[in-house]
Amino acid sequence: MSVPSEIAWPPTPEELDCGSVNLLHMELLHHFEKFTQSTLIFQGIWPTMLRLAFQSQQHSFLVNAMLSLSAAHLAYLVPGDSRYHRAKHTLLDKALHDYREALSAPITADNCDALLGGAVLVHHLLWCDLSFMDGQTGGGGQPLDLSGDRLYWLATGQRQIFFMAWPLFQSHKSVFSRVAVLQPCMALEDIVGTCGLNWRRYAKGFMELYDNPRYHGGRDAFPTPFNQPAPSSTAASTNSRSEASPPLGFHPHTARMHKVLTLWQSYKEGEQFIKSGGAPDEALTRAAYKRLVARLAIAMAYIADRDGCPASSTFSQPDAATGHPLLRREDVVRYVMTFAMLCFGPLLPLISSGDSRILVLLFHVYRAVDKIFQTDNYWWSRRRVSVMQAAIMDELHARGLDVCLRGLGELM
Repeated sequence: MSVPSEIAWPPTPEELDCGSVNLLHMELLHHFEKFTQSTLIFQGIWPTMLRLAFQSQQHSFLVNAMLSLSAAHLAYLVPGDSRYHRAKHTLLDKALHDYREALSAPITADNCDALLGGAVLVHHLLWCDLSFMDGQTGGGGQPLDLSGDRLYWLATGQRQIFFMAWPLFQSHKSVFSRVAVLQPCMALEDIVGTCGLNWRRYAKGFMELYDNPRYHGGRDAFPTPFNQPAPSSTAASTNSRSEASPPLGFHPHTARMHKVLTLWQSYKEGEQFIKSGGAPDEALTRAAYKRLVARLAIAMAYIADRDGCPASSTFSQPDAATGHPLLRREDVVRYVMTFAMLCFGPLLPLISSGDSRILVLLFHVYRAVDKIFQTDNYWWSRRRVSVMQAAIMDELHARGLDVCLRGLGELM
């Protein structure tokens, strides 16, 4: 699947003015080590990533991504200093260029940790990148255009890196296997289930909206994804999806394997969408939408009734007498961070075309993030959630549509 023309790859290093190592680079590295890394998810991996960054020239993308994220953090803390703003964009472009080059080589036991660490850094960087909104916030009357938002387009590749590298994580004691990449973010589902919170009412509201003809279409009524022709037959896609098998290293006897397989199935659906040339497939699109709805609805139920959910308001160890599962702040943060990862394959054309159904869903994604990431420790999300909530609401109101789910109102 080709990247839309609106999302150009970064320029080559020769076109960038990064220069040799200088005092600003040293300042940014120091700030990352002392301050920025403590604000990121996967706390256990960053000492290893810092070591890997300077272990090989092939890991230059790690160095540039760390420096760019540090510059973004300083630009947030000291908005009046334009040096940090310029450094953030220059280093981000170089990090993406070097990362793309690194991904052209096979994923091996020697590079899988660095590649996935780079993906996590890039994910944070794209959360605080709103360059695609330039010229869209001045009230010019132009429809909202999210086709240039690299957060969702590149998240698909990050998912692919994870699943390709999974067997390697298991075989060589990767830092990612030690921090249990998948398991902790599922703790929120356990808490919501144990507390009996009714997340299905939110899911039902989203699916009713999905089927509402008023919400179908966006800037253009029925765009052809990526302007590519449909394949001659869709029968092959159905068969290959049903025959898809998990990657080596996924063992059926593993506890709670169905949650891992849900992520794997979404990965295979995205892969099949690419193979089909981006052709419309309503069943595939609906399944992807429903999967993201379920993930979001659980977070919405938690937010709406967090005071009635033991251990949730403080994100601490529950009372041993209650028997409720452990829920930590890190678990909730990692759960919310998976939202963008589930905007894959068949959902990307909806985002690119500005389909009203996905806009409502994204509004509530940002609303949930806003409610959960309420401190400056999550500085990398703050501006995006503020700008995008307002922009999406304005766009939907201009279409005569609402962001509220029927009968449910706003998030609490």
